[in-house]
Formats: sequence, structure tokens, C-alpha cells
Amino acid sequence: MNCHYPPPTNGATCTNWQVFESCWRLYKRGETGPMEGGVLPRTLADAVDTTRNVIQKRCTVLVARGVLVKLDTLAGDPLRPVVSWAPAALVEESPKPVVPGGPLR
Repeated sequence: MNCHYPPPTNGATCTNWQVFESCWRLYKRGETGPMEGGVLPRTLADAVDTTRNVIQKRCTVLVARGVLVKLDTLAGDPLRPVVSWAPAALVEESPKPVVPGGPLR
């Protein structure tokens, strides 16, 4: 499913906005990796009709701007650790587990 906003780029690579919007939508729908992971690179690449390499570059820029965060998760068969992506605003609003002896004691 291609992003609908901003308009298609006529075959050019996807924009940062398209990657962010797709990541937000997929994360909200729960299309994420296990263990509270984010959207997997392959899922995000399919959503914006581009390669995982382009997704890696775009997401790195969006992390530097503070709008996405990297989350560790598992993917593949057999399962292996991978980096996934999530909107910073949605991750920050989710409840965090309380760790005994942590900063809230």
C-alpha cells in the first residue's frame, strides 16, 4: 500500500514524510515485531514500495530528528535480533514496566 500523502513522487524514491506516516499507521495497527518491537524494515519497505536500504537511510534521518526511535525485536525463521522502528510519540505514551530498585523507588 503506497502512501497517499504527500502525492506520489513519480517513480522517485520515497520521502521522509511517507516513511514516517507509514511507520505511524503500521505501528498503530499493531504490525510490529514481538517483544514490544516496532515496525520491521521489510514491512515498512513494502508499505512505501521501496528497498530496506532506503528505509534504513530514511529512518536514520528521522531518528536523528527525534520523530522515530529504534527498537530491538526479533524476526525471521529462525528468530534473530533485528532493529525495528516506531514513532517516538507513540512509544513515549505507552506505559513502561516498573523495575524494582529503579528510578521510581
